[in-house]
Amino acid sequence: MSFSKRFGYRESADGELIREDAPEGVRAGFLDIFEKNLGPNGLRNVACKVLRKRPDPGNWSEYPNVWNEAQELVHEAPWYKVYDMIEASLASLPGSHMYEDLPGMTYSTPPKRAAAIAELNDLFQDENLAWRVTAEGQIVLHSSDANDTTRARALETLEAAGWQTARHELREAINALSRRPQPDERDAVRRALGAMEAVARDITGDRKATLGEILKRHPDILPPALREAFSKVWGYSSDVARHVDETRAPTLKEAELVVGLVAAAVTYLG
Repeated sequence: MSFSKRFGYRESADGELIREDAPEGVRAGFLDIFEKNLGPNGLRNVACKVLRKRPDPGNWSEYPNVWNEAQELVHEAPWYKVYDMIEASLASLPGSHMYEDLPGMTYSTPPKRAAAIAELNDLFQDENLAWRVTAEGQIVLHSSDANDTTRARALETLEAAGWQTARHELREAINALSRRPQPDERDAVRRALGAMEAVARDITGDRKATLGEILKRHPDILPPALREAFSKVWGYSSDVARHVDETRAPTLKEAELVVGLVAAAVTYLG
């Protein structure tokens, strides 16, 4: 571990978080992290697959030929393809299996993959990026460490409780916030409240009721003040997301707020 990490020194980045760019430092850091995990040949294979290019058949020695080719591919790629390469590199690490769709299976992150994700998140923070890598190997929009922790805990709670539909809806809500070139705020709000509605239906057994109806019929599902607050959130979602109106749409900050509130609520309910 480096001196700065051992003692917690980190330069505070100024200005807006970077969303639509992959600065040189990100590209160089990505190459450094995965050179030791995949080697030059593995990196070149990932880059060529993402970019749909044929590896240079004249380059067969790992150093310097294949390594130089891999660096050139990464440094010359469009910014968004760099993030595709990062996700593809994580997926190609040994033991990178996804268990989310298999009943009874618990997701676990192999040590090598977990270490790569931690290094990538350090890199993204150092480079002032608006992105973070989840334990599942997806790059998503980062709002705050507290929000990320709340969302991750909510997904774990939903999985542990066997609420796979609600978990899927909450994941899609989080993904909608990260969608580019334009986040889908309506979808984020709609899916987040859909996740909470699914949980509330399962807890109460009132499977045909809407969340708004459940909050009225089952006053003990949440403390009174919070039940009233979520009744208003449900009304807000009806106005801006579930019933489309050209004159009203949620902002990104509003959508992030709703997703965060729902993540905390489903954790509580779980």
